Amino acid sequence: ELQEHRSGKRHAPGLGKKLVHGWPSTAEPAGRKMQALAATPGLIRHEMLVNKGLVGKLIGLGGSTYKELGNRTGCSIFILDKEGPPPGFSEEQRLVVLMGYEQQVRRALSEVNNLLSSVST
Repeated sequence: ELQEHRSGKRHAPGLGKKLVHGWPSTAEPAGRKMQALAATPGLIRHEMLVNKGLVGKLIGLGGSTYKELGNRTGCSIFILDKEGPPPGFSEEQRLVVLMGYEQQVRRALSEVNNLLSSVST
């Protein structure tokens, strides 16, 4: 079942979640890349909050996990750690943005959730 997003784009339920608008700004390199990708027809942008302490789990040693996630899923993944917390959220939270076609975003979301749930506390 497809749901219509405010932008008029249609996507599967649970994808296309937007938590903040206009952040990061296009003054930031990540913001410029996201804006360029957003112009691609059919692309979904899905945002999720991740605890600051878990960001390293998604990045991996020297960015290895991050690169592997992107290569394996075909999804563009933005882990906004250096940018700080998104506006209106606590200092301990970071925004992770997944951008791609529905299947790519669904696969990346699943892998990110698996990585985060495998963290031993």
